[in-house]
Amino acid sequence: MGHYVLNHAYKMTAFLAILFVAYLGGLRWLLDWSLGRWGERWRIRGTGDTAVLPLALLILSLLGFIATPIQNTLTVRRNTRPTFSG
Repeated sequence: MGHYVLNHAYKMTAFLAILFVAYLGGLRWLLDWSLGRWGERWRIRGTGDTAVLPLALLILSLLGFIATPIQNTLTVRRNTRPTFSG
C-alpha cells in the first residue's frame, strides 16, 4: 500500500523513460564518435549499416553497466521508504 500512496509506480515510470531517452542519446553520440574515429578502418559506412549492430550492443552494454549503480540506488531508496512510513 505504501508504494501506491507514495506514487512510486508513476515516478519509476518517468525515471525509466528519462533513462531510456538518455540511453538512446548516448548511443547516438557514441556511435557517431566511434564511427568518425574508426569507421573507415572497420569498413562501416554509417549508422544505417547492419555491421554497426555489434558496436551498438557494446555501447548499450557499457551504458547499462555505468547506469546500474544509479538504478540500484533509486530502487532500494524507493523500496525502503514505504516500509518505514507505516
